[in-house]
Amino acid sequence: MNEQILENGRRKIARECRDKLKKLKKLSNKQSTAILKDYLP
Repeated sequence: MNEQILENGRRKIARECRDKLKKLKKLSNKQSTAILKDYLP
């Protein structure tokens, strides 16, 4: 795999994470932490 494919994968994951965070109207620290833990290694 080349660098471009890896970067595209990282961007896709970041978009998914951002979309989940945006869906929640009132975001608490616990909610955002749980979502971020799902996406971070």
